[in-house]
Amino acid sequence: MPNPYLLHHLLEQAAAAQPSKEVVVDLVGSRRSFTYEISYAMAGHCAAALQSEGLERGDRVAIYLPKSYEEAVGIFGASMAGGVCVDVNSLLMGHQVAHILSDCSVKWLITSARDWKRVREDVLGVASLRCVFFIDDEHGSEPQQSVPVVYNMMRQFEQRPRNSVAIGEDLAAILYTSGSTGKPRGVMLSHRNLLAGSRIVTNYLELAIGDRTSAGHRECYWACGSAADLGWLGASHFWPCRD
Repeated sequence: MPNPYLLHHLLEQAAAAQPSKEVVVDLVGSRRSFTYEISYAMAGHCAAALQSEGLERGDRVAIYLPKSYEEAVGIFGASMAGGVCVDVNSLLMGHQVAHILSDCSVKWLITSARDWKRVREDVLGVASLRCVFFIDDEHGSEPQQSVPVVYNMMRQFEQRPRNSVAIGEDLAAILYTSGSTGKPRGVMLSHRNLLAGSRIVTNYLELAIGDRTSAGHRECYWACGSAADLGWLGASHFWPCRD
């Protein structure tokens, strides 16, 4: 396979090589497991949903979710759609989230009904925001009529997204500081930056085929397959591992 140069290529290549290989076991709440094929399909649904609302290359896509499988899928989906991921710490307060969204002109927000309720009043004041995408289907959480809403975005869009025309040097993500000494500030990272970070993490952890790696403080375990392995930079990214 050709060398990946966009973030979502890592997941795409893993799904092509071993589609039925288990990649995620999520033990938060009820046990859930996901294969590479399912993960790639869900990222595609996410990308198709974003594009259906008018996302253009380089648009900022904020993800306001706890560390979870859906957060990782959203990151890959934003890349697949041609957007720039802005992964927002789910512990931040509403005014901090609104500052981040305004600072980098976020147009699209991916969140859950539960998380939305915590920041709704502040985020509705973000002038650039064009649509809120919910990962669930809990109706009654509509921001207001002036901001369109899409429910269950990772499952309802069956069509394939348009191929991204991005290049490796394009901006892929903006990661913000915690804001402990002032307002959060963003760090801009290209696709090649993220791929390099993923590769470095995989190498220094000496991850091998079949290893299981705990995703931090959450009870979420990522089972590494033979086609790809893990690194983190805001969420899980896949990189070919060693035999």
